[in-house]
Amino acid sequence: MLDAATRAGWLQDYVQGRRPAGRSVVDLTARKGGDSFVLPFPMTMKDQHNEPVTKGDVAELQQEVAQIDRKVEHLDQKMNRVEKSLHQFTLDLGVFKEEMNHHFMEIVEDLRDNFGRARSDEIESLKDGKADHERRIRRLEKSTGLVAA
Repeated sequence: MLDAATRAGWLQDYVQGRRPAGRSVVDLTARKGGDSFVLPFPMTMKDQHNEPVTKGDVAELQQEVAQIDRKVEHLDQKMNRVEKSLHQFTLDLGVFKEEMNHHFMEIVEDLRDNFGRARSDEIESLKDGKADHERRIRRLEKSTGLVAA
């Protein structure tokens, strides 16, 4: 098995886009989603400068992979919960929008009715005032003897 310093060095080289001589590259495919990614990894025994891999190394690697799988599954579950929450929020937002629109339309109708009634009341009071004003003018004309043309 590779020591941690060697793996860290290879990863740093890979991230920086370098491919040091004597190292091969293996194309690994992700277990979920089918995304492809490339990691630096020794291809032959001559590329390795360590002792051969033991059953304990394989078991340790399997445990690490299982732990990563559990973490990925946990993240998938969290992502599903977030997606459900976002979907519910979107539905709630749609309902809120409809309620606000309905409330706004009720207010507009109420204002329209109030202004319509106020205008008709104003017109009626003007008509009453005009008739009363005309009566006063006729009475004054009779009392003064003047006739309006």
